[in-house]
Amino acid sequence: VRQGEAGASLFVVVDGLLEVKVESQGHTQQVGRVGPGEFFGEISMLTGSPRGATVTAMTDATLYELKHDVIEPILKNRPEVAKFISEFVAIRRTRNSKAMEHHDAVATAHEEHSFTEDLLRKIRGFFRLEL
Repeated sequence: VRQGEAGASLFVVVDGLLEVKVESQGHTQQVGRVGPGEFFGEISMLTGSPRGATVTAMTDATLYELKHDVIEPILKNRPEVAKFISEFVAIRRTRNSKAMEHHDAVATAHEEHSFTEDLLRKIRGFFRLEL
């Protein structure tokens, strides 16, 4: 996936290793890696926003692509999954942010909480979930 592009699916890594790069202010920096059992692309799929990073395979890899219409009934039947995903994504976002600049522990905790709440609100609105 490429940063800035539209996306309506998330990807689960079965095997292989992928690198995550973010372009900011004209510079591209690797901010993480995604391996077996991990997923990416969820923010675009869950909120309709453009892809936030470019993810490319570093090795041969097998991925499952889960589209919006597959995730929707899961979120409607188990809305707590949206909260879990929001928390996971907030932690990952903070980790990626740290890779690009240094944060203190209090700012990091506040940033994670704020992002979790904001993302959860967007997911609930996008999928019209009630809670």
